Amino acid sequence: MSPPVGDLAVRVPPLSLDDPVAKAAEALRVAPTRMVPLAQDGRLIGLLHPADLAEVLDGAADVVAQMPVAAVRPRACLALPSSTRAAEALAHLRRQGLDAAPVVDDAGRYVGMVGIGELISALCGRIRPRTIGGLATPFGVHLTTGAVRGGVGDLALISTGLFIAGLSLLALTLTDFIVRPGGLLDQWPALRSVLPGRISLNALVQIITLVAFMVLFRLSWVAGYHAAEHQVVHTIEQGEELLPAVVRTKPRVHPRCGTNLVVGLMLLIQVYDFHLRHSLPAGSLSLIAGLGFVFFSWRRLGAVAQQYITTRPATQEQIESGIRAGKELLARHQAALGDTASLGRRIWNMGLVQVFIGFYLPWLVVEIVARWWPIPLPGIW
Repeated sequence: MSPPVGDLAVRVPPLSLDDPVAKAAEALRVAPTRMVPLAQDGRLIGLLHPADLAEVLDGAADVVAQMPVAAVRPRACLALPSSTRAAEALAHLRRQGLDAAPVVDDAGRYVGMVGIGELISALCGRIRPRTIGGLATPFGVHLTTGAVRGGVGDLALISTGLFIAGLSLLALTLTDFIVRPGGLLDQWPALRSVLPGRISLNALVQIITLVAFMVLFRLSWVAGYHAAEHQVVHTIEQGEELLPAVVRTKPRVHPRCGTNLVVGLMLLIQVYDFHLRHSLPAGSLSLIAGLGFVFFSWRRLGAVAQQYITTRPATQEQIESGIRAGKELLARHQAALGDTASLGRRIWNMGLVQVFIGFYLPWLVVEIVARWWPIPLPGIW
């Protein structure tokens, strides 16, 4: 059975009759369906096609550009209920000689536009999700649309949390080895001489721990899976084939990566900490400047962190893991068109819950063991 058009509709903002022709021309240029709906008082009244604008361009271009859309003769349209199946919708468009049609929900509210391209893709089993999320694990790539998922399962996601916790413990251990009394800084005075004289022990611990964690992650094989995840997501979202030669050409940086959020949060914490340590007023220029810097730079710095810290060139095996996850995701997405996923299911499919479970599990074990069997922990823990 073909999927309902409600799952295929693309949101195209409707134009009003008072909008100028210049705005309509731009809306048609960027519309994925080659047609834009017209609405009056919240009610759909017709469709606008590029050919409709071409008919009024006999006059001076600057005059025509300011003409209202009401001067253009729109095409009549019959909105498709969101439950209409793709095969039925395609037959309707062919009978009407249209490239696209608006879609409305059960209450008659406008949902979006569906074009012949979306309908044929759906009937050929080629509909791809609009956005994809993913996670890299020690055992492969996990991808999800929220409603469905592909790739490695829950145990692998839990292992990601365990892996991050293990790296954190190792980074803390390395830091303790460096800064503890009699540690590397005391044994090699030359190291301390290159550090800023006023840096506090607490700040030094944070810096060394962070640097150690970043180096360890960059050297790990998980960074390669992270790169493969991003490259596969780029490939799917750009509509290209999931082939190793194609996937390898895609960038390792993705604008929706969680690394961006982590970098932004770390910058905000540093700005807030600087504000508190220097007892600055809430409206101080330095605080405003710091927040402005975070706002304008967190994505760019996040992209740098992705390129040089949280990803590394993926191996052939890692690329193939990402491709398997992508193909599995696409197959399940196509089969699930028309199904609705609960909020709980979407949250679980994201994988963050499993990662948090894995991350806090070793800390909980250490806490329980320490209560019954005291063990010597590094002094900075």
